[in-house]
Amino acid sequence: METDTLYHFVVRTVTEPHEENRNRVYSEPSQEVTAVTGNPAHQVFPLIVSTPGLSTGLALASDTPQGIVIEAEALGEDGYLWPSAVNPAGLDLNPENQLSFLGEDLLGPSPLQDNQDWLRLTADNSRFGGVFQIGGDRQLDGGVATAVAVRELYFTRVHDGPQTFRGLPAVTLISLVNPSSEIVGVRLRHVLGLQLAGDDIPATEIEIRRAIRPQGMLLTTAGQLFERELSDGFIEVRVTRGPGVVGFELIQLPEQPTLIALPGQVDVRSQQLSAAQAAWGFPFFSNVKLVNTTEEERFVVLSLVTSPGSEPADAVELRLGPRDSYSADIVNLFNLQPGQIGEGSVRMGTSGPGVLGDIVIGASDSLRFATALPFQSGGFVSQMFAHVVSPPALFSGLVLDNPSGQEADVKVTAFQPDGGQTGSFDLLLSPWERDSALVTELIPELQNQVGGYIRVESTEPVIAYQLIGAADLAFLAAVPPVRKIPPALKAK
Repeated sequence: METDTLYHFVVRTVTEPHEENRNRVYSEPSQEVTAVTGNPAHQVFPLIVSTPGLSTGLALASDTPQGIVIEAEALGEDGYLWPSAVNPAGLDLNPENQLSFLGEDLLGPSPLQDNQDWLRLTADNSRFGGVFQIGGDRQLDGGVATAVAVRELYFTRVHDGPQTFRGLPAVTLISLVNPSSEIVGVRLRHVLGLQLAGDDIPATEIEIRRAIRPQGMLLTTAGQLFERELSDGFIEVRVTRGPGVVGFELIQLPEQPTLIALPGQVDVRSQQLSAAQAAWGFPFFSNVKLVNTTEEERFVVLSLVTSPGSEPADAVELRLGPRDSYSADIVNLFNLQPGQIGEGSVRMGTSGPGVLGDIVIGASDSLRFATALPFQSGGFVSQMFAHVVSPPALFSGLVLDNPSGQEADVKVTAFQPDGGQTGSFDLLLSPWERDSALVTELIPELQNQVGGYIRVESTEPVIAYQLIGAADLAFLAAVPPVRKIPPALKAK
């Protein structure tokens, strides 16, 4: 196997002929699972922002009893170190500890007022993860660091121009990072699918090509990249030369202090996917976006799995044409009753691989807050979240979704920044069940804790997501785990 590579596995058993049965018997293929081989020396944060009104907060957490020595380098579009007082910077992450800081505190002051770059961490141990959040006084969203550069990825949301996001002006900032020492060539296509352009109009595609310098990045808005207003569709990125890229998009609403962050998505070839969190009814809306990346039609079945107390909805079947896109609010998609309030997860089954998607959750009255989370395949038996906040003005929530037909015993454990255990909580998730709660409801000892990390362990793979927000809902951020272990790779 190669490092920094996404592998797909399907198992099929064979029983050879024997005395009681002279036939060779084949089982049905198993559900597809994926595994990533990372480079243990590197983690990439694809966008670090330090501008008037915006800054980037970072958190690192380790689950190993060994200390980790880390070097942090901020690099610009040209591949050179960004000018700042301390670049590169050194970090010591003590055993099973957590660190949190602002980007400018790590790197020191810069002579430039507008800093937008990417951050590479080089470490002597891979058993740590990092999260970054870009924000200001009334806005927040971000993502997690990755060790994997890929040769194909997709940006599922594209809004750039006047009235392009739910009637409001929007700007979509695209970041493509080349962490290698080689020039990388990329081909980008904006695809406007049938559902958006009209059933009688074939999908239209606009193509451009760019070269990214070694250790550099392509950082621009989608509108500048394609030289036009973009109301939706999706962007396909394929590497034509060199090892691979890391992708990230940040949607900004100039008339609202709102940020929506999404990673560049990779097609994992799965036909069963889930988005762990959706909410509807005042003050929330949830919008589903689906993308068919293939040249063949796909049929999609969407199911709304509600939390206790929420009314269930009937499953919905959709057809996605080749290179098609689809977008709808959950209330309309599942024909929910006006004024109905609830939350849940959305499960998706498809007639073939190649369908990606996400859910945007936001304020239904003003879009004063919004966040997004992608559909993902399968779950994990061990997951870690790198930061916890729970003072009175902020909250941390935890979403747990069991997408399997087996009961899952789940243990949630919270730790202080120095590795001391704050508390734990055990729960049983029935087959196909999901649950959500504030972390202080699960572990009351977390009240007023700032910093630290959370570990989620389960007997069956579950999907876990963290929600960080302001108590007055000035902002909301959906945060994925920074370290994930699938069942087949769980440490003994």
